[in-house]
Amino acid sequence: MEAKPPETDIHGAANTFTNVFTNTTPADVTIDTIPRNVKMFKLFENELDSIASPRSIHWTFFGVTIGAAFTLGVAISTGSIPAAKLGGFTATFWGAVVMTAYFLAMGVRDYIKANRVLKEIKKRPTA
Repeated sequence: MEAKPPETDIHGAANTFTNVFTNTTPADVTIDTIPRNVKMFKLFENELDSIASPRSIHWTFFGVTIGAAFTLGVAISTGSIPAAKLGGFTATFWGAVVMTAYFLAMGVRDYIKANRVLKEIKKRPTA
C-alpha cells in the first residue's frame, strides 16, 4: 500500500503536493561525443602572469578615481559648498582627474601588453 500525503499541512492549509514520478518510466539517455581539437602551448611563467591577470589593480583604481572626480564635480557645480572649503574640494577634484588619467593610461598599457604577449604565444607552433 502506497503512503499518501495528508490532506492538510501542519498549518491547516490544503496540501497541494502531488507525486509526478509515480507513473513515469525513466527516459532513455543519449550521449553524443563531439570530436574537438585542443591546441597546447608551452608558456613561461612570466608570460602566463601577463596574460592571466593584466594588472587589474590599475582598472580598480581607475574606477575609484573616476567616481571620486564625478562626485566632487557634482558637489562643486551645485554650489552648496561653503566658500572656505571650496578650494579644498576643487584641489581634490583636479587631483582625482589627474589620477583618473594616470590609471586609465596604465590600464590601457597593461591591456595592450597582455594582448601582445597573447598574440606572440598564439603564433608559436603547437605541440
